[in-house]
Amino acid sequence: VCLGSVDEIEPWIESNDWQGDAITSCNLEIVNYEILSIDQVHEDQFCSRIQYHVLYSVYDECGRMHCVPQVITIPVESMEDMTVLCGQVPEPNCQEAEITDEIVTEEGSDNYKIIRHYYISSSDVCGEREYTQTIYVLCDELCTFTQGFWGNPNGRYDGQTTAEILDSLVSEEDPLIMGIPGRSLTIEDGDCILRLLPGGGPKNALPDDTGDLTISGANCDPSPTPTFGNGRLRNNFLSQAIAFSLNLRIDPTLAHLSLDLTCVPLDDIVLSELEEDATVIDLLELVNEALGGNAQGTLRRSLHEAITGFNEYYDECESYICDEILTDPIITDRSIGESGSVGENHLHLFPNPAEYDLNANYTSTKDDQRVIIRIVDLNGRILYKDIIQVTEGENQVVLDIEQLPQGMYVLQFIHQNEKPISEKFVKGNP
Repeated sequence: VCLGSVDEIEPWIESNDWQGDAITSCNLEIVNYEILSIDQVHEDQFCSRIQYHVLYSVYDECGRMHCVPQVITIPVESMEDMTVLCGQVPEPNCQEAEITDEIVTEEGSDNYKIIRHYYISSSDVCGEREYTQTIYVLCDELCTFTQGFWGNPNGRYDGQTTAEILDSLVSEEDPLIMGIPGRSLTIEDGDCILRLLPGGGPKNALPDDTGDLTISGANCDPSPTPTFGNGRLRNNFLSQAIAFSLNLRIDPTLAHLSLDLTCVPLDDIVLSELEEDATVIDLLELVNEALGGNAQGTLRRSLHEAITGFNEYYDECESYICDEILTDPIITDRSIGESGSVGENHLHLFPNPAEYDLNANYTSTKDDQRVIIRIVDLNGRILYKDIIQVTEGENQVVLDIEQLPQGMYVLQFIHQNEKPISEKFVKGNP
């Protein structure tokens, strides 16, 4: 017997669909039945089939009763698609199937997907079957920006200024709509965003009397939403929500990423409002509901913390892999030297191996530059990231690495638009 899914087993058994296929020992049709027991004897979670032993009392036309045992086998008709992080592709768990993987890459991206085909051949009535599963593998970095970036016309990313990026993201044809119908703020051009951000102040919904307000061009007044004297929004929930919405436009991968795979913790009150398989875009929809007044203060404040976390955690691009080992800043001291410029950037680490503190002497050829510091394990996982300001000459940074497990790591100093300066170090046991 073949059924469509596991959920159909009990309704199928309780139906009469099978009666015409069963006869008693006297070759008389079964006219009634009673299920005595159903025992699930085997379940292969990932592939295979699910088997049930069923014992029936059946009655023929003469009223005679027989106990009829039967094995019902239900194939799993469809494989569940999944999204996993780079390096975490699961091995197939299906011994009875012939399996082939088809790799599909994305142009200009390190992300890819695996089309996994399962071919199952058996002697039961199901015969040969083929199932397909799609596994999306995320290897790219995610990129967000804070509202400070979105309010700075001269900010730069990927060769464009913030103003140029906003022109490509927001228009009269594709406006940014915050809130819900009847209580919304629609922004039709990037110039208004540059005037309104960064905002601050309380974390409120849009005012009751907002209506469906549209702003663009020379008219960027968001009244009745209050502003500061410089024209910036005096509503930090709204300003963070605008930045969050822009971030999902500039990085659509983040928008459709499952919340389970993100590095931003969410309060239980937020999770309770979302489906189990919710994505980041679902979180934005909940934020818009809150902006429209459909949320209590506690939920609104938790949503504010969540979207602020997204705007800041992936600021200027961050790995999918979360900082699972080190959660607190580990730079314990920074001192800027004045040894004069040299011909090239240089990094020297000591002691190496190190048990508690790792000293990094970084010589820079540029003055007043922002440098990203990262600690990476040999699997490419970013365990720590910070941004410091360096001067021309020698700069010293002391890092507390006591929390790191014993092993080899790479410390990277990254100037914008330059290759990382890297040096390996060994973390010893204290």
